[in-house]
Amino acid sequence: MNDHDRRQLESMRHQIETFRKGVIDLAWLISSLESLRHALQKVPQEWVDEFWSKWGVLEEIYSLSVVREQPISPEDRLDVGRVIDDIESMIIRMLPASTPDE
Repeated sequence: MNDHDRRQLESMRHQIETFRKGVIDLAWLISSLESLRHALQKVPQEWVDEFWSKWGVLEEIYSLSVVREQPISPEDRLDVGRVIDDIESMIIRMLPASTPDE
């Protein structure tokens, strides 16, 4: 993995962490993940497909809450949490294991 892609993936993890802390909202997280994904240069197509599938769930949940002019339901919040956990797991699997010399 090149250094550029590693930085993008680490930025994705940081955005997820920031969302979990309540610093950014779901709309910001969705936008950030999308932008960072587009910045990735060399990732397997299977990973990209899985990422977009999971990202799409977040986008759909957020879009429905906007259209309905209602906050995200507790059930949807649980789904958001699960999807974010899945995306974070995908990111971790892509990141090279760091060594003490790095």
